[in-house]
Amino acid sequence: MALEFQLRDFAFPASLVKLRRTLERTQYASPSELRAYQSRKLERVLDVAFRDVAHYRRQLEVLGLTRRDFSGPDDLSKLPLLEKREVADAARFVAMGAARDRSRWVTTSGSSGTQLRLLMDKPSNVLEFVYYWRHWSWAGYRLGQPFAELSTVAFAKEPGNHRHQRLLGRLLLNSTQLSTEIVRAHWQSIEDIRPKFLKGLASVLYHFASFVKRAGLRPHRFVAVFSTGETLLAFQRSLVEEVFDCKVYDSYGQMERLVAISECPSGRMHVCTDYGHLEIDRSVGTTARGVDGSAAGPTGGVIGTTLYNLSMPLLRYRIGDVVELPVAPEPCPCGRTLPTVARIAGRQSEVVSTPDGRIVTALFLFFEGLSAVRCGRIVQDEPGRLRIRVVAEPSFDENARAALLDRACGWFGDEMSVALELCTEHELLPSDGKKQPMR
Repeated sequence: MALEFQLRDFAFPASLVKLRRTLERTQYASPSELRAYQSRKLERVLDVAFRDVAHYRRQLEVLGLTRRDFSGPDDLSKLPLLEKREVADAARFVAMGAARDRSRWVTTSGSSGTQLRLLMDKPSNVLEFVYYWRHWSWAGYRLGQPFAELSTVAFAKEPGNHRHQRLLGRLLLNSTQLSTEIVRAHWQSIEDIRPKFLKGLASVLYHFASFVKRAGLRPHRFVAVFSTGETLLAFQRSLVEEVFDCKVYDSYGQMERLVAISECPSGRMHVCTDYGHLEIDRSVGTTARGVDGSAAGPTGGVIGTTLYNLSMPLLRYRIGDVVELPVAPEPCPCGRTLPTVARIAGRQSEVVSTPDGRIVTALFLFFEGLSAVRCGRIVQDEPGRLRIRVVAEPSFDENARAALLDRACGWFGDEMSVALELCTEHELLPSDGKKQPMR
């Protein structure tokens, strides 16, 4: 989730403490108690959605249904799945009076091919803060302890190498580009501040650990590393845990704040059913085999419904990611009763390797602010050569072409050969609408 937390969005101490107490209890609740909790939260969401949101009012009319036809999570199946392209018309999903609840707009990265504007309110912000607070506490984190974060969003508008936010105990490290020299500077900042935890995107953590190992830097032992935003692959986990001599705690979420999945100390991936409602779309799944040929569980698409955001409630939203379910679900040794999935099978970003030895990450930011580009993809088929494929807006002209190529030179260096290709959305995106990883 490429969201830069702003302190004003989470300055609700009473609400934070109250929800934290609730989520501390629900992680050990029985399945029936969790179900009842979901139903209570969903009741209010459905009240708002069917009364105050234009899209759902119209949907009930078309389907011939009323609010009384929905009494719990099972009844959500009466609604069609919600696609990203529909949410692009954000105004149809904003509840009347939403601005009264400390709401503000955020924008997704567009890594699925479409940027979305989403309205987040106080309950949603409180949830997000408490969710991370709880998950990190599984690794021993206590609020206020120092941590380092490999960040791209924080440096998108204010370049720099690092930024120490003392009030939050957070050391931000610019991971937009990584090289031996940059990582040495980051490591010095870590040595100076001695954070106990490290957070970052899975691929960025992996490349950061690779540079640390290659440079022979003296190990700084973190208590834990938190991986977010992408599928964490086995070889990435292995290297990060080796270099930093601690466990990696993986997690899954999205800017829409509909589904959250968190790794516990026992290594299981728990679905946080007290965060959002997850449905599995079996129509896009398969029954897979493990890498050793052993049986693996069925897979399916992730469908999410909010339990908290009343300003812009999304119901049965097709997220576009895939999860694998356990072959035979069993109780987790950690004692938590939240259900589990075997693995997240559907998300990973890639990077560009430059001729001068740098690794360029955060490619989702490359097209930021280029108004003449609807969406795009960066492809590196061989060292020293890039293809930048874009879907152009009608305003795309020679000036826009020059601006895009100039940005490419700034990002990847003048030694990189860059070819610009104009294409249609159909040519750029696969048939499921999910953009293939940028490379």
